[in-house]
Amino acid sequence: MVFRDAFDAARVPHLAAIGGRWAQLAARDVYPEALRIPVDGLLARTVPAAGGRTG
Repeated sequence: MVFRDAFDAARVPHLAAIGGRWAQLAARDVYPEALRIPVDGLLARTVPAAGGRTG
């Protein structure tokens, strides 16, 4: 059985809603943006603000 044959759109409506745009969305290169978010968060915790302390 193939996934698309067993797919139940009622169980995952958000995924079903983008079904027609999947190729377009999957083709986007979001790696730099997705990596920047946690790195910025980690740096914000370790780099002291002006006059402040970390942690």
